[in-house]
Amino acid sequence: MEPVTLITGGSTGIGAETARRLLKRGHRVTATARRAERLAGFARSAGAGADRLLTVAGDTADAGHVRQAVDLTMETFGRLDNVVVNAGFSLPGTLADHSPENMRSMVLTNVLGPALVVQAVGARHGGHPLLGTTAAAAPAPRS
Repeated sequence: MEPVTLITGGSTGIGAETARRLLKRGHRVTATARRAERLAGFARSAGAGADRLLTVAGDTADAGHVRQAVDLTMETFGRLDNVVVNAGFSLPGTLADHSPENMRSMVLTNVLGPALVVQAVGARHGGHPLLGTTAAAAPAPRS
C-alpha cells in the first residue's frame, strides 16, 4: 500500500519540494497552504493526478482548516501515515520592527499551527504524531 503524507505549507519552497520527492517515491500526498492559487500552480507543476495529489487551501493556525485537511486526506486516500508540518514563516529585522498583529500571525502559524495538527491527527487517527522542526537551528540574522 502506498504511504500517505500530509504536508502543511506544501505549495512552495521546502514543502513543495518535499511533496515532489515523495510523489516520485510513490507516496500519495495532501498539500496544504493558505493561498489557493499557489496550490493550483504547485499541482500543475507536480504533474500528479487527483489519485495521487490532493490540495487543500486553508490556514494552519485555524483548527477548522486543519481538521478539514486531515479529514479530506482520510476520506480521499483512506489513511494517513505521515505528516510534515512545514507551514511557518519569520519576520525580517528585529522585534522592534514589527506590529503586534504581524507577530501574532507568526506565532499562531509557527506555534499554534503544529499543536492543531497534532490534535487533529490524534483525534482522527488515534496516534501520536512525531513533530520536528529546523526553525531554531538557523535563526535569522538580527532575530
